[in-house]
Amino acid sequence: MKIKFYLTMFITYLVLFFILSGGCIKKRNPISPSSPTQTPTPVYSETVSMSRTGGVPISSFAFGNNYFNWVDWNNNGMVALIGSEEPAKALSLNFLNGANNQSDANAPQLFNFEQMDKFIEYSRTIGAEPLMIVPVYGNYINGGPTSAQMAADIVTYINGTKGYGVKYWTIGFEVDIYDQFFGTTNLPVKTAAEYAALYKSYAQAMIAANAATGSGIEIKFVAPELGWRYLSGNDWLTPILDECKDYIDIVSIHAYGFAAHELTEEKVLNSANGFRWLIDDVRNRMIGHARPGTPLAVTQANVCYDWDPKKYTTETRRVGPGTFYAAIWDADRIGVALEKGLWNHSFWDLAETIQSIEGNYGVFGCIWTNPSNYTYTLNPEYYAQQMVNTNFSGNAIIPTGVPSKMSVYASYDSGKARTAILVINKDSVERTITFTIDNLKPRTVTFYPMSINIVKIPDNNSADYSVLEYTKQMADAKLPPTER
Repeated sequence: MKIKFYLTMFITYLVLFFILSGGCIKKRNPISPSSPTQTPTPVYSETVSMSRTGGVPISSFAFGNNYFNWVDWNNNGMVALIGSEEPAKALSLNFLNGANNQSDANAPQLFNFEQMDKFIEYSRTIGAEPLMIVPVYGNYINGGPTSAQMAADIVTYINGTKGYGVKYWTIGFEVDIYDQFFGTTNLPVKTAAEYAALYKSYAQAMIAANAATGSGIEIKFVAPELGWRYLSGNDWLTPILDECKDYIDIVSIHAYGFAAHELTEEKVLNSANGFRWLIDDVRNRMIGHARPGTPLAVTQANVCYDWDPKKYTTETRRVGPGTFYAAIWDADRIGVALEKGLWNHSFWDLAETIQSIEGNYGVFGCIWTNPSNYTYTLNPEYYAQQMVNTNFSGNAIIPTGVPSKMSVYASYDSGKARTAILVINKDSVERTITFTIDNLKPRTVTFYPMSINIVKIPDNNSADYSVLEYTKQMADAKLPPTER
């Protein structure tokens, strides 16, 4: 009798335990290859709190990427951007940077009027605002020297002849590191002072040309698109701003992560605070040099700046561009950029051919296309960017109590009456968080190891919340994020 009694009590407690645990922990999608068929019980829950009031407004141009690869390198029609329009549109970009080494140098292919048309049309097709470049290194006609008149002619063509109404412009690309790309001889500018003088003359000519088109568009300059010489001891930014502040409406820099030989899992997973410091440092440098209130943008970024696969080892390639580790780096970058109120953050780059990736002569791109048959593959970086771009809106709000080995970012949109939370679990074990948002009822969610997640919590306490989940296991299996 005692055995029967204790067995009955045990079964009763066991059933009660599963009922209670199922009520507080979001169940996982059993069809996910990374998900067990039943919900594991977390050891304990950590609390992350946030308030829906205040916050940092998310810029209308916050989510960006770079218009590359547009070059037909082998003159065989295998251009990476061919066939990428559909996934690029689904990425929910609102900004597309047309400036790069090739469109500035006009080599190995001219970024001529025909290519400019393609860029503007591509931008409009995917719903992104284009950033148009006028070149400094080589002109669009024959790659020779550029001039203020040629800069004006581009504006006349774009906003006059074609009537595109392009608002955002830049002058040159990474002029501060021309010496690293083109050597030290025959450079159009070699110092910050030389560039500032050229920049001002080009900007004045462009403004006059735009006025003459009668387009009704007031052009804005996103500049100076510096590569990395904007820090103490090697600073092109402040002298350029001192001379050209009246012609720089948004300060733009590039901010890559690491050289290929520097890549480690630990560095990639723990670089968010370094990015916070960089933003603060550049903004402090802008004080007294830029016009008060001038926004800051990071218009080119990637976990690594080395394009050549030969510079990577097997281990550094494992955590480099296109991998799940790079996806975590991207998610962290977007989260910090939104918290810090950047005008724009754009990743490098949008598309490369699958032939270049598989042929081991390319590493970048979040869309890998096969231009010969208009097919494509989406890599983990694509999904990480898409998860945030499509779910964050309104104001970025700052969570408190974020546990170690995790990142948590959030936005609140009163129009949608919901809070979107980006949770990155960088740990090797499951982690459980209880979210407390003002007077809403707490919500407890468990997250898989090495995962990127979007939790959407409605203002309505009686409505359920949702979790969009992307784990390293799913990425390794080449599966997209899924709703639990």
